[in-house]
Amino acid sequence: MHATHPSPRGDDPVELAALRLLCIISHLGDSHLGDSHLGDRDDEDDQKTLWGEGRLQILDHLLRHPESLALWLIDQAREQRLAGNLSTLASRLRDLLRRQEEDRHTPAPPRHLELAPWRSFDDALAFLTCRNLLRLESRPAVDGGVERGYSSTPEAATAISQLTSQPGLGQVLQRRCRLLASVIGPETSLDLAGAAQRLAAFVDDEKIAPEDDPTPRLFHSLFGEPL
Repeated sequence: MHATHPSPRGDDPVELAALRLLCIISHLGDSHLGDSHLGDRDDEDDQKTLWGEGRLQILDHLLRHPESLALWLIDQAREQRLAGNLSTLASRLRDLLRRQEEDRHTPAPPRHLELAPWRSFDDALAFLTCRNLLRLESRPAVDGGVERGYSSTPEAATAISQLTSQPGLGQVLQRRCRLLASVIGPETSLDLAGAAQRLAAFVDDEKIAPEDDPTPRLFHSLFGEPL
């Protein structure tokens, strides 16, 4: 398990970064109607607010890295001892972990949970606010500072509906956000470092060699079936 180096600016088009942020806020933010957990809701036309730049950074990182997303979700499912329809979760995680390898004779590198680097969202946020899809908020933070909030607008619901109405990246991001929402709520801690430590402890306990991928055994430990 290792961290990536900081990336001061986004390395993808501003439109793509803006789409990810809008999906995150619309699917994983606090409902303005006061609902405290979005995992059981499907009314994505409500205005939402996501609080905390760090939280936004981590969620964007997980959307960009499906293998890290899958590993983090497996860790959370193990930590929370999730019940319910685990077969659905297993199927969705298999989709995230499926690799399209060009050379099937070359061993794939072990999967790792990468920690989120800091990335500037200035361009993407400006893109969204200029189109009246996002408003920036602030409130007192528990440490005495100021916490930033990101609020969707009524126009954002129309934009998300249009962007996810046809097969493509919008629907991929929507599925990943819904998968996240089935496991976490707006107040759930997104401690990637803690998850990485637990996964590293699993590797040590299972005596998995550094060159071996721990994911199949980790997957089996949760679902009792092969990856």
